[in-house]
Amino acid sequence: GQAPRPCRGEAARGWRACASLGSWGRGRQLPGKGGVPPPAAGAMSVTQSWNSFVSLTSSDASIEQEHDLYQADEKRLFDELHGCLCCCTSCCEEEERYSVSLQRDLLRGRAYWTGDFVADYGFHVANEHPLLSCFFCHPAHPYSKLERLAVLIVVTFLTCPPTFAILRWSKNLQAKVAKEGGVGSEVVAVEQLFARLGAQLEILLLVTVPSLVIQLILETLMILDFQLQEGIGLGRYASCCRPLCECAVRFIVTIKQSCLVFSFGLAGLVYYLSVSTLGRKTSMVDAIWPFLLSRAQSWTLWFVLDGLTPCCGFFARWCYEGSPPSCSCSCAKAGRRGADKFRAGAPLHARKDGLRKELNGALEALAKKREEAALLQWRIHHLEAELLELESMDAGIPELAGTSAPASWGAAPLDKYDPKELVAEVPRPSGWTPA
Repeated sequence: GQAPRPCRGEAARGWRACASLGSWGRGRQLPGKGGVPPPAAGAMSVTQSWNSFVSLTSSDASIEQEHDLYQADEKRLFDELHGCLCCCTSCCEEEERYSVSLQRDLLRGRAYWTGDFVADYGFHVANEHPLLSCFFCHPAHPYSKLERLAVLIVVTFLTCPPTFAILRWSKNLQAKVAKEGGVGSEVVAVEQLFARLGAQLEILLLVTVPSLVIQLILETLMILDFQLQEGIGLGRYASCCRPLCECAVRFIVTIKQSCLVFSFGLAGLVYYLSVSTLGRKTSMVDAIWPFLLSRAQSWTLWFVLDGLTPCCGFFARWCYEGSPPSCSCSCAKAGRRGADKFRAGAPLHARKDGLRKELNGALEALAKKREEAALLQWRIHHLEAELLELESMDAGIPELAGTSAPASWGAAPLDKYDPKELVAEVPRPSGWTPA
């Protein structure tokens, strides 16, 4: 019943295939079991990695498809067996376009998707990089493209004042060194070189690193409403805190929208004041270079911090999430506990085993419920037959088959009478109909 998958050969026809990256997953989800071939024993070729990467971004199915379908069937089964009495509310509506499990995986930065390191890393960069994610993030991500672009613009404007201040200080220092008399040209050149290096180091420490911290804070505020709405991080208190979380979500969404508008205005005001005060002694052409340097340092430093950070970096998480059960590493043993294999970020093999067990349990429960339903149906027919016989006693004594004389009720056992033949002759109470 699924739509045909796109031909992977078309995805490898040059760089024009990147045009499809802007609509990653539009109306689609991530690849399922048949979407991306399993990695070979050795290193994958460039063409295979590119095909896996494009398939990861443009396939119709999801690797979570079976889990999502099972969750939907389980919900419908629960409503049918327990009697859902709120069919006019959202709990009985059709499932949303993207599942909550997929959104949670994208939100927590899941690393292992297809088993191909290049494709998984490209997908991770497209969803997590401060600049690239504004254009290439997955549509199901709770942190939308518009919010990412707003955060990028705010952080960019906030980096202008310290950049202009550092540039002005560097220019003044170089002019002071040049005006000093009795100093050799070589000494002046060395001092100017150290002044430039010091300015770049100050840009790194005073502009780039604070901008990363500010962006991290803003991103946390942007996704806080989704975390509270889904009860992420609350554990066993998620159900009891849900009413409070719903009120907090409405409040946070309102505050977030107001803060975005206020941040745009504040960032524009700060930029204007910086240009009007510091820009008088610093030309805009000279100010563009340190500003671009700060932004480039921020976007490049992200790759280093995200990739090489122990335990929480992409490489460490990718190896952990895709590690086999026989892995003897300490971190894999510590993280492979009973309840963790059902969480969204558990290794793929553990999630498959857990889902199979849940599916078998659900099928067994369904079989038991069907047996109970059959017993209840038989009981209903039996009670209906007894009720018809009692009603026929009030209507009159029926005649036995093959005889003309009526027989009393005690002359023959009750199983000799067929209640269905007496339906038309039995008077029924008002409003009573047979089941």
